[in-house]
Amino acid sequence: MMGKNLIELKAGDKFVVKEMIAIIKSKGSGWIDYQWPNPLTKVLETKSTYVEKVDDYFVGCGIYK
Repeated sequence: MMGKNLIELKAGDKFVVKEMIAIIKSKGSGWIDYQWPNPLTKVLETKSTYVEKVDDYFVGCGIYK
């Protein structure tokens, strides 16, 4: 099964995945803030996601502020 390429995913004025990759390449881990629709309320809210490099991949976990 093939996944979907999200490299061009844009949230507001940010290319979210590209910024996540830039963080792990420069620091190995870090936070990114962006606007994203809350799935419960459907309202556009600020979301913070922590990303960390793991081998040749990265993982992330996000929260709404």
